Amino acid sequence: MEVIVKGQQTRPEMFPHIISCPNEMVALFMEDGFTRYSGKPQAVIVHVDVGTQGLEAAVHNASIGRAPVLIFAGISLLTMEGEMRGSRTENVHWMQYIPDQKLILCQYCRHTTELKTEGESPVVLATLPDGAAKQVITVLKTTIESLVITGYSELANLMLPLNVLDNGGSDMCFPADHSPWLGMRFAIEDRIEKADATLVLHCDVPWIPTQCKPSKTTTVVHIDVDTLNPTMPKFYLPAIARWNAGSVTAVIQVIKTLREDEERGSLRGIHGVPKIRTCGPAGDIRNLVPADTIFAIEAVTNTHYVEDTIQIVLPGSWVSCGGAGLSWSGGTALFIKLVSELTSGTGMCKFVVQIVEDGTFIFSVPGAVYWISQHYKIPILTILLNNNDQSIASCPPKPIISKIDGRMECSAKVDVVCLSDGLGSKATNEELNISFTHITDYGGTAKASNSGALFTKKVDDVGKLE
Repeated sequence: MEVIVKGQQTRPEMFPHIISCPNEMVALFMEDGFTRYSGKPQAVIVHVDVGTQGLEAAVHNASIGRAPVLIFAGISLLTMEGEMRGSRTENVHWMQYIPDQKLILCQYCRHTTELKTEGESPVVLATLPDGAAKQVITVLKTTIESLVITGYSELANLMLPLNVLDNGGSDMCFPADHSPWLGMRFAIEDRIEKADATLVLHCDVPWIPTQCKPSKTTTVVHIDVDTLNPTMPKFYLPAIARWNAGSVTAVIQVIKTLREDEERGSLRGIHGVPKIRTCGPAGDIRNLVPADTIFAIEAVTNTHYVEDTIQIVLPGSWVSCGGAGLSWSGGTALFIKLVSELTSGTGMCKFVVQIVEDGTFIFSVPGAVYWISQHYKIPILTILLNNNDQSIASCPPKPIISKIDGRMECSAKVDVVCLSDGLGSKATNEELNISFTHITDYGGTAKASNSGALFTKKVDDVGKLE
């Protein structure tokens, strides 16, 4: 606190801008969104011990979503007798002096330490070694049907003539209006089983072996910043080659090598079988908002339906949490809105839409989210999909989407996938204790957080959305 006051007084033009947040988890979700959209690392400052624990699900999402965020936590006062400036003056100073605060988060972090001096020089991402780009091309060009599966790589302007499956790691990786687009799927898609060769490019879970996997004759190559995935103790892919490299850098190397070989006539190019996906007309929401709207998506069981309906085209206009830490989208949407204004150069904001389900909305600490929205005048549109249950972790890979009274709902039971013959597959949501059928005024919850200074409306039919 001393440094904050001193910095703001003595170096206001250089000192970081600080935004107050009533909740630690929401604060880190906000920084996550800011970092994802701007590409620039951000920082969050939390209280010693309990403040660090309060980051909860947010640190998981930032880690899985590859969002470079710095977390600064205080430490408890070290002296007791007044021998140094800032000795302990309250009983809580003893309670919060834990043996090693870093252990709370170190499993999710790439680096943890107690800094006593300035940081070190930056690390540069690796490139593909000599001959690797040529090997990738050779593997993909000799097959009838080739496939790229990616989860964290923006390939909109780095196209190869291959089918591309966007695995929904954290952002939109490939535009829906390009013919090789196969849609956004979470590790389950028929083309994975049919492909002769597959390039896994910066993707944590390219397929789920119990549900869908390449055939035994499929040739797999794997490129990632770390192909061993040290944060996932049980991880492996049956690849013939693995390289640690930045995904965009690697693709540029492959394209450069491909063009050089084509110019020499030694290679006719990579071929595939492009498939134009037909998902029907664009959804109402896309027609009602500006073309460059940014969507912060936490639709959980309805994510596939939402993505197929909206069909994102512009890079950076679809952001999802990637991880399992539900409640991410509220704080993220706020900071995406804020950074769109700060980075536009014109002071103009992008229109930002948060799409969230009912259970996730409750998790999101809406009291903090809408307090911040009002306090800092950050407007967003929240669309809450109320499916009246909490079957978030149990939706089947190919959910049964039904239209009931104008509402899209996803049928799911908690153990349909893992235990298809289990008791849970025959139980009701009430018996499984995941029912949210009691009436909750979600709009009223949001209004109560900012003295009613927002608009809310319950829509029970898509035709009334406008």
